[in-house]
Amino acid sequence: MRLSTYQIQQYSVNNFMQQQSELTKTYRQISSGKEVLTPSDDPVASTQILNLNSQLRANTQYTTNVNYLNKNLRQEDAVLSSVIDNLQRVRELTVQANNDTYDSAQRGDIGKEINQLLEELHSLLNSKNEGGEFIFAGTKGATEPFAKRLDGTFEYQGDSVERTVQISDSVFVKSVDAGRDLFTDARVDEKVIQGRVSNQNVGEAEIVKLSVINRQTLEDATVVPGKRKIIYRTEDTSVSPAIPANYSVINLATGKEVPAVVAPSGKSLTFEGMELQLDALPADGDSFEVDVFGGGAVKTFAAQVDGQLQVAGSRIEDQTKLQSLVTADNGGWTNGDYRLTHSAGVWSAERYDFSTDTWAADPSLNISMSGQQVTLENAGGDALASVELNQAPANNEQITLKLRNQPGLKEKQISAEEAVLRVTGQSIVGSRDLTMLEGQYELTNNGAGAFVLKDPYGQEVTGFSTDQTNNLVSFGGETFTVANWPVAGTSSQFEVRSASEQFINALPGAYNLTYNDANSDGIVDAGELTLTDPAGKVRHDVTWDAGNNTLGFLGMQVELSGPITDGTSLSVDLTEEDYGQGKKDLLNIVRDLNSTLGNFTGSDADKALVSNTLTYIDNAIEQVLRTQTDVGARLNTVERIESANEEEELFIKNNLSQLEDLDYGSAITRFKMQDAALQAAQQSYVQLTQTNLFDYI
Repeated sequence: MRLSTYQIQQYSVNNFMQQQSELTKTYRQISSGKEVLTPSDDPVASTQILNLNSQLRANTQYTTNVNYLNKNLRQEDAVLSSVIDNLQRVRELTVQANNDTYDSAQRGDIGKEINQLLEELHSLLNSKNEGGEFIFAGTKGATEPFAKRLDGTFEYQGDSVERTVQISDSVFVKSVDAGRDLFTDARVDEKVIQGRVSNQNVGEAEIVKLSVINRQTLEDATVVPGKRKIIYRTEDTSVSPAIPANYSVINLATGKEVPAVVAPSGKSLTFEGMELQLDALPADGDSFEVDVFGGGAVKTFAAQVDGQLQVAGSRIEDQTKLQSLVTADNGGWTNGDYRLTHSAGVWSAERYDFSTDTWAADPSLNISMSGQQVTLENAGGDALASVELNQAPANNEQITLKLRNQPGLKEKQISAEEAVLRVTGQSIVGSRDLTMLEGQYELTNNGAGAFVLKDPYGQEVTGFSTDQTNNLVSFGGETFTVANWPVAGTSSQFEVRSASEQFINALPGAYNLTYNDANSDGIVDAGELTLTDPAGKVRHDVTWDAGNNTLGFLGMQVELSGPITDGTSLSVDLTEEDYGQGKKDLLNIVRDLNSTLGNFTGSDADKALVSNTLTYIDNAIEQVLRTQTDVGARLNTVERIESANEEEELFIKNNLSQLEDLDYGSAITRFKMQDAALQAAQQSYVQLTQTNLFDYI
């Protein structure tokens, strides 16, 4: 084979360049200390190195998280220890204050120390971590969790969201304990009350104190947990005799009014073993709410007649004329309740006479109507007020108007409402007559319309009636639905339960009742009242008491202002609220104790508050201790994971070292060999490039 000079030289160059490349790679390996410099050096090892580096970075982040948790949890543990010490001292002082041998001055001195403890407790509950975040604010770390209001009470402003931190591939640890769960839910084994002012109030009356003055009365089973709405009405002197100022207390869980005793000042009232104190008299129509906790879930319902005529709006047409007429007392429009009746296209006005409890014609008012706007005029034809309707009124439809002077306002206010048919009361029915047995009844169809009804003991029931069209059987003054109506020769069973049990088991949601006078006789017959429950099921087990204008269904009673007519519909919204085990706010517990001791009167209410505070404090200490135990358990978990992470890190680094770290001994030996080979290649190249045929002539 013949080789040209070019081929010989090119071979030498390639050999020279290869030796140079290998020497450079070895040099770079020695410089970096790494065996694998690029993925092409060892694809398998490169993939393993990438995975191990990723694990190492994650493990490094876990280590950072562990350090963060260690600091946070240890700080929280220290704060909780201080809280327990604080509460223990509060408890000691409360025990002393509960001693009947102490007089008011001694209790006042105790109150001063408790006030200092309260400030210290407030500061502890607003502690911050090293990062400047509030420990007990939940996820709202920048928000002060326990804010002090102007009235001296405390309000939690954080949330209940738990923050967790990942400290290994599969372990997450809670980093904070929200203050709401820890300090605002001090469990008590008795009923607890909370009050608030309606944000719709016109006046400025605030609740000064809401307290239990008779624990035995409050704990009685007749005091149903749930919401009480308290409405204030000012004195009405426009009638004779004047209607005195009064409070109405309604238990929304039962729909019934609660008896209340009002103090002569009008700024406090007692009901159901509770006392509500206000700093001023409310404005007319102002309301307050009191929640009673400690009895599980409570259902409430609100009924509303779906009337056809509704008031779309009302306004004062001429405030000056209206005000001057009232002031001049010249037969103008005075404060009171007015009823406008539309009959045969003509409107008439009546005024309610409180002294006789009757409506009397008021000829001083003229009424005109344009479209759907009803205008009231005085004898001179001046427009005093107007009422806008949603549609033209039918015959004998009515509107009720209320004219009142609102405290703090110079002008009179008018309100209007439809008066065709309205809900005047609602309540939960008690247990039925004890003569009616509860349990499973059996209805037998003997054919030819003959039925036999037997009670749970197998005794025949007399005086019952059946409605085969609507699957109803009536006896004992009540009507029941038979789901599977028996055909001739068969029997069917149905359950009879107390009205209260029906209410308890009723499905929450919207109920719609409709009256369809199928016979057009104006008499409510069985089956003409239809009830559609929230599940869409149509039922006919609705009763109508014509004497009292009362509808009854599923343990609920709705009293109406008048008889129902064909097409009348009623909507009922049944809701369920949790008024379970009583809970109180820790800071406000200590505040109430401090306030009571500072103004101790020796009343039963004051003594009861001091005594009950011991229970609250004990439960609060127990709650904090449980949380502190949980914090300790989390710290133990963090320590175990920290140790495991350290071992994992050593394992990862060892594997990385085996894959990518350079063996310097073999690398240096290889470097020397490659360097010698490179020098030999260079010398060979020099000799080849100097070859000349003239040297051989």
